[in-house]
Amino acid sequence: MIVGAPPTQRGVVCGTSYEARKFGVRSALPSATAGQLCPNGIFVRPRMEAFREESHRIMEIIATTGAVVEKMSVDEAYLDVSVICQAEAADASLLLALPLARELKHRISTERHLTATIGIASNKLLAKIASDHQKPDGLTIITDQEKVSFLLPLPVRTLYGVGKVTEQTLNKVGIATVGNLQDYSGDLRALSVRLGRNSDSLHSAKTTGRWKLVTRSRASPARKRVSRTRTTARFCGHI
Repeated sequence: MIVGAPPTQRGVVCGTSYEARKFGVRSALPSATAGQLCPNGIFVRPRMEAFREESHRIMEIIATTGAVVEKMSVDEAYLDVSVICQAEAADASLLLALPLARELKHRISTERHLTATIGIASNKLLAKIASDHQKPDGLTIITDQEKVSFLLPLPVRTLYGVGKVTEQTLNKVGIATVGNLQDYSGDLRALSVRLGRNSDSLHSAKTTGRWKLVTRSRASPARKRVSRTRTTARFCGHI
């Protein structure tokens, strides 16, 4: 299934099923090109009002958790559950988030009849990677103890902000995996002409591991930050 204008009309792809993605169809691709790549694909027009309404209902379910919610799009949000999932050790705090994640998946399935993929980790970067790991109906946790072994073999394109062009640039200097990036002895900022603004963020990730925390939603109540371990769950609902 391909959501967007039919291939006989001017327009782009808004979304696709996983079956269509196997043919190279992706969001923002011209519909005519999508029709050529996937000639047997079924094109349907988007129903944005229905999408927004369903998104609102799912976000209402998420809000009941008491987490600080940062909505990213119609089907994606970050949850900072540090206050409600706090233990003495970092990984123990992450494990406390598992029952909450399972309950969210169950409620979305039974109340909205949709699947959801959730990733749990100590920051947004890792939570995003975790949620992308077992789509379309997965639950993945990346503990601090396991994060290095989990990340190193992954393609460098797994990292946020690394698209096709950046991936090709990195591949040319021998960086194909996250492990290659970690071991790279050069200065990534020297590739700034080809990497653009990604050079600084990749250099920061490589040298400091510092990544943005959850930005508080205006709808979320103010909370005093007293926790030692930050637990971030990335929710991706497939609508």
